[in-house]
Amino acid sequence: MIFLQFAVLGSYITSMGGYLSSIGLSAHIGIFYAMGGFAALVTPALMGILADRRIPSQRLYGMMHCCLGVCLLSFGVWCRFNISSVNLIWSLIVYSTIPLLVIPTIPLAYSTIYAVLDRNGMNPESDFPRIRVYGTIGFIFSMLAVDFLGLQHSYGQFIFGAVSAFILAAWSFLIPNCPPVQNRERTKLTESLKLFRNPQLCIFFILFFCMGMLEKISEAYTSPFFSSVSVSHPNALLSVSRVAEVFGILAIPFMLRCFGVKKTISTAIAAWVVYYLSLALGDSGSGFWLLVLSMVSYGAAFSFFSIVGSIFVENTVENAFRSTAQGVMTVMTNGLGTIAGSLSAQFLYNSTVAASGGWTPMWVVLASFSLMLFVLFVIIFKQNKLPLHND
Repeated sequence: MIFLQFAVLGSYITSMGGYLSSIGLSAHIGIFYAMGGFAALVTPALMGILADRRIPSQRLYGMMHCCLGVCLLSFGVWCRFNISSVNLIWSLIVYSTIPLLVIPTIPLAYSTIYAVLDRNGMNPESDFPRIRVYGTIGFIFSMLAVDFLGLQHSYGQFIFGAVSAFILAAWSFLIPNCPPVQNRERTKLTESLKLFRNPQLCIFFILFFCMGMLEKISEAYTSPFFSSVSVSHPNALLSVSRVAEVFGILAIPFMLRCFGVKKTISTAIAAWVVYYLSLALGDSGSGFWLLVLSMVSYGAAFSFFSIVGSIFVENTVENAFRSTAQGVMTVMTNGLGTIAGSLSAQFLYNSTVAASGGWTPMWVVLASFSLMLFVLFVIIFKQNKLPLHND
């Protein structure tokens, strides 16, 4: 399940920026990614509440992937015949249906995994990373398949994603049943807002927002940057970050056991600083090793933060809020974080890269933001051990 989940996402999320650039829409890349954020503002939390109260999470998960396959196929056909700057608004509207469906499936997948782990008496801290790593492998598979099939600058990447989504929709019927927690009165929307009353959890949600900004900026602009400095296979180089992510995820139980939550998350934020500085200094010649270093840093940043963050949220909230809390986490990252990151990156791109032709100022600004975030987190966040589950 988790392999196919991220295979769908990997088919287009990192290569879409390069595709849009290749058809003359580079000035609008940030808007496309921001539309994904707007679409994701509400649906993850609502789908989480629905899974907590009404519909078994694995059944809702399958239904959404069936609809997602239709939307990916529709957008691929739209790109084949209609996409251009002339009908940009309609293109954005058609595209927005994809993140509207794909983003809520991530917290649903996580809550389904946590429910099965809990039912079998397994430990999320050690067992969740061993399962989640297959998602990264699926992401790598799709990135490389799209690259070597010649689809990274083609609408075919969305067709590839549609096929993966339909396969996952069928596969979801084999997932163990994860019925809603029966205490429905405690999973009302107003009750779920009480999650923000926990100070340390609130800090995490704000951090999810900031990490979402950095992640989406990377997804939108790293591929066009690699193309601009004449990297032969941008997706192949980008896949290095996912390979590093595999090792990062597998190292999480060790990191949590030896260093705790705070130091692990601090390492993730520091990796973002290294990531953007490496992009600022690297090139496809003698500085190619810096581009490779940037990809390794991205893998560490993403794995240590997103997976540890999900485990921290799971251990902090009650089972009745499991899907809701994972949904709120996704809203902060892929909703608000995506909007803020995509729009600010579009402004940075237009005022630096488009104006002067150089990428360095953009990467330096982002490295400075990451450094500021690192300092603030070290000062403000106090908790270093995973909380005991409230249930």
